[in-house]
Order: sequence, then structure tokens, then C-alpha cells
Amino acid sequence: MLIMALLLLSTAGACSSSSGQTHAVRPAEKRRFVTDYPELEMALLLELARLQEREATSAADYSLYSGSGVYDVLAELDDPDGEGGAPPQGINLSWSFRHPGDYDLNGVVDIADITPLGQYFNSTVQYTRISTREGHATVPDDSVADPALNRRLAQIDGDGNGLLNLADLTPIAANFGDRLDGYRVFRQGPQDKTFLPDFLPGADSAQHSMLLSEGSGGGAEPLRFEFRDEPELPGWYDYRVQSYDSVNGVLGEISWDINSFCYSKDLESFHMIYFGDLFPDLPRPVYSGGRLALVNNGDASDYIGYIAVRFDLQRIGADFDWFLYEPGLSSTLLEGGYDSVVWYCGGRGGPNRSLAYNSWGYAEQTDVMALLESGMNMLVMSQNMGVSKGLSWQELGFEPVTQVLPGNDLEFTDAVGLPYWPDPLLATGISLPVSTVSLVGSFQTDPEFDDGMGRDDGERYAGAGGRVPWAIRVPADAQFSTRAWNSSIMPREGLGGMCAAPGFQPGLFFSPYPEDPGHVSALVSWGCTTAPCRFNGYPPFCDLSSSGTARCWVIGYAWTEVEILQDPDNTGEPTLRCDMLCNVLEWLRE
Repeated sequence: MLIMALLLLSTAGACSSSSGQTHAVRPAEKRRFVTDYPELEMALLLELARLQEREATSAADYSLYSGSGVYDVLAELDDPDGEGGAPPQGINLSWSFRHPGDYDLNGVVDIADITPLGQYFNSTVQYTRISTREGHATVPDDSVADPALNRRLAQIDGDGNGLLNLADLTPIAANFGDRLDGYRVFRQGPQDKTFLPDFLPGADSAQHSMLLSEGSGGGAEPLRFEFRDEPELPGWYDYRVQSYDSVNGVLGEISWDINSFCYSKDLESFHMIYFGDLFPDLPRPVYSGGRLALVNNGDASDYIGYIAVRFDLQRIGADFDWFLYEPGLSSTLLEGGYDSVVWYCGGRGGPNRSLAYNSWGYAEQTDVMALLESGMNMLVMSQNMGVSKGLSWQELGFEPVTQVLPGNDLEFTDAVGLPYWPDPLLATGISLPVSTVSLVGSFQTDPEFDDGMGRDDGERYAGAGGRVPWAIRVPADAQFSTRAWNSSIMPREGLGGMCAAPGFQPGLFFSPYPEDPGHVSALVSWGCTTAPCRFNGYPPFCDLSSSGTARCWVIGYAWTEVEILQDPDNTGEPTLRCDMLCNVLEWLRE
């Protein structure tokens, strides 16, 4: 009987003209109902009864129709004269109203929400599928003739199937009585350990940041909100927006990350925004090499690092294409004729740090090796390479990260010039580890200790800007990869013993044993001029073959965390982060 009733309602509910245009559901001739759409009211009552009965018997999950998590928070820097001029004036946030079932946008889900559904009954919504930090999402398509109306119809399409029909009554029934009367904005700044709700001057955590009445739009326009923040300190800022029901004191779902997607096609999609000038007013280096491929092999926890690399590539004028990693990507890159590849895998960095585990798998290593074997130069940026074995890192103040390379897939660690021997061989008396380890802690590279290997490689290569870092520092609680190095034990000449490849190049390093800096160096960047190298033999007779023609450089620290230290005796120009990136890329082409 219920199915027959719904069928009758659906066939009587709308009609189409010969021109193909859709008309609203027929209004009631006699006002005996709350709205002008009695068929929809009756159908809603039936749906409410159905959900109550089902909820009592099966505790059904209606998460599709519940919650009010805003998914399109847009953050834009207000900087009228652009970078290099006056400081930015503020950060502008905007977002669309989202309250499933609340089709009339008044903050309460009730029977009145039938009216917008009736007005646009049988209308269609055009969606598009986009990539976001969280994967893929279906969002209103702004390429249609009337994007504002399309977004407004999407606010009525409660089930998200693209057609406004009887099925959109279920979100009303599932959320009947739910209310919101505004939004609260939470912010995490450069000195904040968590998101704070009361960051505005005079703000009260019990108050709204935005009232529902402060939104703009409605009717045939989507309801949107605008909010302005004027931070006092420069640095990275992140925001969350949550709906708020002040009557019941209830916060809604947490919004998606800012700029997860946006209607402005020119805006970068990254989940934080930098307030201030990222670079001093210095001439920037200009990269003169060929086209680059930037591979994003990271995840949501370290996306900000990828954006920082992309940011710096833009600032050195590099011509690059970017790719989201998928297995087999090496074939696409080899066909593209790129000069070099920047492979970003990421790790724990940025204001929101979370440990990255098992980020390097067999597929990634296979693609990396294929590119190196073809002779393509590569910069690998990852804090996730290695196994938690070797030195007593915890006694030195570091937290080893559990294995981040599968135990049987360590070919990549050989490829860049230092070998790794399987565990059973460590019992033969080899006490010095050469495997890469991933740690959590802080470090400062050693500008004093001379390992006799030269300083003209990687970040120290004097590229287009002619500026090289004196030392770098990474703050506490950052994840980074490091490799042990001692030139007397691991010579590059290819002799027997624990040998580095002839083309191996040590980069920036620190001394985990301050009282004896010559004992071992902990490299935080390193490379090879004859990559890929191959493991060849076991101790005490072993070596790395080095017939490759590619150059490879590895940066094992978080790019967003870098603090470049200036030589206290040097009064020259400071080094910029983009200088270091340009230096490495030009070293690869040497």
C-alpha cells in the first residue's frame, strides 16, 4: 500500500510542458495543508512513520542524511599589493550553508522545507567529480550556465542523486526537528597546539562566530557566509567551521579542511594558509633547467609539505607538471621527456604533525628504480625511509619510528649509494648501521665538522642564487630520515668492507655524539652521481656497483619545518628555502 501511494504521488506530482521544461508540484487549490504541496506533505508523513518504525526495529543508519559538516570552506589571503609589498591585511573565509533536510535555509528542519522541494520538483543538479586531500568528492558543477542556481539546487538535493524528487523527503524525515542558528570558527595558529574557538578579540567560546542571519543568498541563490580574521603573527594558519545550535548547546560536524575544493579554479587546494611574506625581499634564484615532474606520493597528514615544495618551484620559475602517484607512474613520466623528477613522499611536518608509517612500498620503489635506471635524475623528499634499527637513538633523545620500509623491499636504500645488509648478517660483528632510520626529534646540521668530502653538493651547491645554507635546524617533534656515515669505515673508493658507492655524496648532517663528532655523522641529506647503485656481495667482501647514469639526491627532513641558520660571522644575504631547492635541482643537472 505504501509503494502504491508513493507511486500515485510521484505520477501526480509533476508535469512537463512540450518544451521539456519542468514545472513545480501542483499547488493545493484549497489551503487545508501547512504548505502549498499537499501530496508532498502526505508523503513526508508516511516517510516519518516509516523511519520511526524502521528505527524501532533495526536501528538503521541514516548517516547519509545527517550532519552539517561544511565541505567548501575557502580561505583567501587579503594582500592587495601582493607579495613583497605591505604585509597582508587578513585572511578571508567563506563557506556554503549545509544542513541536510533544511531546504528553506532557515536553520530548522520541519514541514516547511517541502516548499523549496515542491518549487523545484523534478529539477536536476549537475555535479562534477574532483580530487581532494581526502580522495574524491562529488560537488556542484560550476561550468553550467547558471552555477549559482545549480549550487542552490544542490542544497535541496538531500540525497545527492542529482534529481529533486520524492527521495529528497527522506533527509527531511531523518533530520526532522534538527536546528542550527549559526557557526563557530576555530583556528590553529603557529603557536597553537590545538584549534581554538575564542581567538577573536573579545570573543566568548559560548558565542557564535557567525549568525545564520549574517549569511547572504537564499531563494534562488545558495546561502553563503563570509568571515574575516586578522592574525597578529606571521605563520601557517588552519581553520575549522562547525554549525552551532545555541538552544541545545550542540556543535555540528567538523568541516572539511579549508580549500579541500573551491569554486575558484586558480586557487591552490591546500589545507593551510600562510599569513605574512614567506620570503624576505631578496632576488630569488631562477632555475634554468628543463621541465620537471613533481610527484605527490604523500598522504593527508603531510600534504602541507608537498604544497611547500610546489610553492618553491613556482618561486624559482621552474617549468613543472604535477602528478598524484599511482602504481606504474614511471611509464608516464618516461614518455613525458622530463629533465628531472621531484618525488615527494613526505612525513611528519607542518603545524599538524602526525606520524607516517609504511609510506614506501614495493610499487613506489619499483617506479623510482625504473626512472633511475632510465637515467632520469631525481630528487627524493621523504621522512619515511628506513627501519628502526641501529644506534641507540632513544638514549640520544630521539624516538625511532616503526618500520616504514617493508623489510624485504629495501632496494631503494642501496640505490642512492650506501648498502643495507639483512638482519642475520648484523650478527657477524658489523656494529655500525648503514640502514636509513626514521626518527622523531629535533636536529641542527653541523656547519663545523669537515668530513673531507667537500661541500659542493646538494643544498650546498651554489646554484643560480649563489647562496648556500650555513646550517639548518628542524624543531622538536618533527619526523626525519637519517643515515649513518663515517668516511674512514665507509670509503667511496669501492674497496672491500662497508663501502659506499664511488658516486656517493654526503650532504647535510648532524653529530649524534656531541662529545665525539668524528665517530659518526647522521646524514639528513645524501645522494649519488652514479645512481642507481646495486648491492654486490656480503661482508667482509662487498661493494655497490655503480654503472648508473642518473643523479639522485635525498632530502630526509620536513620541508615545511626548515629554519635556515645564517653564519654569525657572515654579513651577506641570507639563504632562502627556495635557494636550497634550486641548488639541489641544478646539482642534479651538473
